[in-house]
Amino acid sequence: MILGGGGYTIKNVARCWTYETALSVNCPNLDNNLPTNDYYDFYGPDYTLHYNPSDEASLNTKEYLDFVKTKCLQHLK
Repeated sequence: MILGGGGYTIKNVARCWTYETALSVNCPNLDNNLPTNDYYDFYGPDYTLHYNPSDEASLNTKEYLDFVKTKCLQHLK
């Protein structure tokens, strides 16, 4: 059984779970090019399994990250 979380960018979750599932069934050499499907347009502009992150700077402030961390820890209690 493989379980995952949620709340992520759906196209990246689909990429991740495709790759993770392939690894779990001992099939690590998937084709990087995605086959045409009903959701193909969501995977542009590269239309590949592996996502290339950009060098975009994070706009999160330390104060905001501390706030989120505190809220998460409160929920875990």
